[in-house]
Parts: sequence; C-alpha cells; structure tokens
Amino acid sequence: MNKTHISTLYLLFLVVDLLVFPKLLFSTPISIILLPIFLILSVKFNKLNVIIFFLLISIVFSSVFFSALSYSDYVSENTKRGMQLGFIFLFLLYDFNKIDLNLIFSSIRRLLFFYYLFVLVLIYFFYFKSELYVSFMTVVFPESIPMLLVNLQSQRFSFHFTDPNAFGYMIVITLAFLLSMKLHTREFVFFVICALIIILTTQSRGAMISCGLVFLSYFLFIIKSKRLKIYFIFMLIVIISIIYFIWGEYLDIFFSVMNQRSEIEASMGAGVGGGRIESWFYFINNINYNPFFGSGYMLQRDGELYRPHSDFIRLNLSYGILIYFLFSYIFIGFRKKHIMLFFAFLIPFFINTIIDDYRLFATFIIFYSLIRTAECTDFSEKRSLS
Repeated sequence: MNKTHISTLYLLFLVVDLLVFPKLLFSTPISIILLPIFLILSVKFNKLNVIIFFLLISIVFSSVFFSALSYSDYVSENTKRGMQLGFIFLFLLYDFNKIDLNLIFSSIRRLLFFYYLFVLVLIYFFYFKSELYVSFMTVVFPESIPMLLVNLQSQRFSFHFTDPNAFGYMIVITLAFLLSMKLHTREFVFFVICALIIILTTQSRGAMISCGLVFLSYFLFIIKSKRLKIYFIFMLIVIISIIYFIWGEYLDIFFSVMNQRSEIEASMGAGVGGGRIESWFYFINNINYNPFFGSGYMLQRDGELYRPHSDFIRLNLSYGILIYFLFSYIFIGFRKKHIMLFFAFLIPFFINTIIDDYRLFATFIIFYSLIRTAECTDFSEKRSLS
C-alpha cells in the first residue's frame, strides 16, 4: 500500500467520522486529531498557504490569550474552540492532489447512499418508535443526550447533532457535493428525495433556504442545455409531488409545528425577526471592540454569554476583523461549479453557524477542496463532475 492509498483511506475515514461516528469523550474527532500525522504523507508546501495558515493560527490564539487575561472563567472553552479551528485550518496544507480521486469520489458517493438510508431509518424510529430511538441514541451517540428529549418534544430530528439546524445544513452540504457530480436519473431522484425529507424533518428554515439556493444555482449555472433545464424542473416537480402525496398529512403537521415555533420565538425575541436583528445591531455597535484579534469565543454582554447566531458576527467579535480577509483565501479560484457548495456555506455563515460546528466546517472544507482539485486534475472519472 503506497502513500496515495493511505492518504485516500485516511480522508475517507475522516468523512465517515464526521458524518456518522459518535463524538465520545473528545471535543474534536480522533480523525482530525490525526491530521498532523497524515500531513507528512500529503503535505503541500505552498508558501502562501503556509503563511495564511500561520497568520490564521496567530490571530485565533492571540484571541485565546487575550480572553484568558480578560475572562479567565472561559479559558478552557476558548482554548478548545481555538484548537478545533487550528486543526481544520491544517487542511490549507493538505495536498488533495496526492489522493486517489477515482477512489474517493466513488467511495463517498456510495457512503452517502447508505448514510441517507441509515438516517431515514432513524427518522422512522424517531417519529414512530421514539422509546427505541432514545435508547439507541443514548447508548451509541451520548453527545445527543442534552437536547434529545427537547427535539423529540418539538418533533425536530437532529441525528447526533444537538441543534437540528446544524444537521439540516450538513445534509445540504452533502447534497451540494453530490449535485456537483453527474448523477444518473435514479441516483438524482433518490438523493434529492432523501435530502428533502431529511431537511423537512429538521424543520430548519435556514437549511430549507440553503437547499433552495442550491437547486436554483444548479438550474442556472450547472445545467447548460435548455432540454436538461426543462427536465430538471419536471423531475423536481415530480419529486415534490410524490413526497407530498405520500407524506402530505405529516408535512401539514410539520409546517403547523414550524409556524407555532416561529410565533413562540418571536414572542421571546429570539426568532427570525427580533433575535437576529438585535444581534446585528449589537455587532455594529461593538465592531471596533478589540478589532485586531477579538475577545475570544465565549462572548459576553452585560455579564452574560452572548450567542450571535451568525458566523459573520462571531468571526469579528471573537477573532477580530483581520480574520475575514485571511478566511476569504479559502475561496480563491472560485468558479461557477463551486457555487452550490458556496450557497450551502453562505446561508449558515450569515444566519446561523457552520464554522462553530467542526463537523460542518471540516466536511465543507473537504468537499470543496475535492471538487476544486478534481477540476484541475486529469483522472479517469473526471467525466463524473457536472
């Protein structure tokens, strides 16, 4: 087994770990902790990448150091979040050209097929065999325990994520990656139906918006022929009709529950309106507070922890305004074919979170890097890319 195969198998293990494996007692997956070791096999000594990496690390840990001096009560959480970001930034040094692209693309496609099936089975138990579901999740995915009963009460499926929104965004990211490849009609129908059902069960409005933008960008920028555009619209209408015909009664219940939740959140000032708008006003008023390296992940407002519900706000207040410019380096070389994954990233970045959840951020970085590498590389299954 050569270095290419080892690097490819490690990357595949990393994807499986991010999607399925329980977190256990570690704040960061073991697969990501092992990344520095596997960098020895697949390191890319690009001077600019190395400089950007060390600048990002310097800013993040300057923020951790400052927060340790100012808010010593939260130094462990600030350090943990800083280390998670640091591990994920290591992908800037990972050479995706040194993996077997044929193997990784075909393997991830099969993996996502079984992943969607597995999630659908869990959804069945979540709604119809909730006692068995709770027993299974408590034993296998203990990290889901804190919000398990709350999500059951609100009928929001979240798998092993505590936040259903985060799981909804994960499905959008995987769907955007799949649509970046040319799928057979049966594959397209299967993945789209599964993704739509799963996203609906999360009741995540942000994930629904993000999914809608992924479909729109697929229609406008990926499909080139008018005949295929008409076919895509037809297939989408058929798929949505099938879903509503079979699960129409449950969909009505879902939307009713979502409306009730929106009304409750609005009355508490934490819904789409009050809470989000208030966060942006707070951001504007505090944008110059420690502008160079921020004040740490655990933000405070009037002596209480402040959750901005936006990575755009979080990056500035936690790590300073300079990190925006360095962070945008990820998207250098952006092309139309990247736009679906870009929208899968953009919505949670502005209205919820993706960077704040290492599973979402790492999965996005891996999939985005694979698509970008495949476009610039000759490999036998390059035809599989849209």
